[in-house]
Amino acid sequence: MRLTVFGCSFGDYLQGGVARVYGERLALLLGRDYQHESRGGSSCRRLWRRYWELTQAGQLADSINIVQYTEPTRTEFWAARPPYSSWQTPSAPGQPPAFNEEPHSGGTILRYKLGSDQWQNTGQDQRFFSMYEQGYVSAEWARHEWS
Repeated sequence: MRLTVFGCSFGDYLQGGVARVYGERLALLLGRDYQHESRGGSSCRRLWRRYWELTQAGQLADSINIVQYTEPTRTEFWAARPPYSSWQTPSAPGQPPAFNEEPHSGGTILRYKLGSDQWQNTGQDQRFFSMYEQGYVSAEWARHEWS
C-alpha cells in the first residue's frame, strides 16, 4: 500500500532544504510506501492532470491520495523548446525535476504563478508571463473557475 501526495512547493523538497516532506513523514507513520508527486510552482491543473495520468495507468489503485490545492491563478503553458536542464533541480535524490519546467510533447511545460516572470530563463518567457499577468489574470475568475 502507498501514500501519494500531489501538491506544490509546500509539499516539495524545495522548502528550506527539508530532509523529509510532510507526505513522506505521514507515509512512515502509516507504514506505507511514499510516492512524491508534489512539484514547486505546481498548479491545480498539474495536480489533477498528474492524478488522472496515474489513475489511468492503474498506479493509484492501492494508494491513499492527498491533493494539496494551490493558488487558483496558477497554470501551465506549453513552450516550443526543450527545457533548460541547468534550471531543473531534483525534488529529491532519484526524483524528476522539481521546478518550473517539465519536458512534454517535444517541448516544455512552463509553470506559471503570480510573479513568476521574475525568474524565467529567457527574456521571451519573462515578457510572456509579465504580459499574461498584467492583462489576463483575475484572482476572482480563477476562484470561480475552481469552485
